Amino acid sequence: LVLRDNRIVSLLDKVRLIEHVSPQATSAKGMFSIQLVKGIQPAGELDARDMTSRVTRRDANQIDLEFTHPQALVRARIVLAKTPGEIECSLSVTPKTGLVSVARADFPVIVTPNADSGGVKRCLLPYREGRLTPLNLPLSDEPKLSFFTYPKHLFAQMIACLGAKGGFLLWTDDQKGHIKEFGRDDDHDNSTFAIKHFFPYEPGRP
Repeated sequence: LVLRDNRIVSLLDKVRLIEHVSPQATSAKGMFSIQLVKGIQPAGELDARDMTSRVTRRDANQIDLEFTHPQALVRARIVLAKTPGEIECSLSVTPKTGLVSVARADFPVIVTPNADSGGVKRCLLPYREGRLTPLNLPLSDEPKLSFFTYPKHLFAQMIACLGAKGGFLLWTDDQKGHIKEFGRDDDHDNSTFAIKHFFPYEPGRP
């Protein structure tokens, strides 16, 4: 996993030599975005690209990052898991005023090409019996529905991208069943995969 300018610019499968991140990711969204509310009214959206970051800890298997912005302090941790090929990611957001709440955090955000050497890649979503959709087609027949809610629509907390030789899986291990959305936004060449985490409106709370 390679980060640059607060974006995920590489996710390389070293065993299969597959790069999952699009070259256009350098101009795409940051590795996370955050929506804030004041009461129930929108109070701003923060993108990692617009924040100042620094490394607070680094060793062979872990990196801790701190992101600062006038509205919030964000801490991210990325750890190489014991299972080969797995990366554990966590994010903490603390508003800088007691009047503002965190409404949603999108993390991680990965921009991947819609096709590889084997043709168009596919998205696996645990919707109904499981939906396998080519990346150049919408996830739903309903207009603008590109993200699905867990536990409302989905029976598992995951989404996967499948290519001819391999792919990647985004999943959460939330045993309390907090509301999340899994899905992707796509254009002609690339799809942006993300997990949207929703939170109760608790002013000033991380």
